[in-house]
Amino acid sequence: MQSEPAAGGWEFPGFGESAPLDLDGLTMAGEAALVERIRDGSFTNWAQAAERASYCAHPVRLTGSSTTIDAGTGE
Repeated sequence: MQSEPAAGGWEFPGFGESAPLDLDGLTMAGEAALVERIRDGSFTNWAQAAERASYCAHPVRLTGSSTTIDAGTGE
């Protein structure tokens, strides 16, 4: 259950700076990718992108536009 975002991002039970890091489900390839992101300096950018997606593993990315038409004039 999510609550309102806190100063550092979304807060929910079991998540936060004081929560333990659970890497039990991390594959060897995932571990290597994580270490490489830390090494090459891209981890911070990745973490910020994950925060913007509320840490969702499969975020829906919407693109497009909208047009407002005046019903009276058709403009």
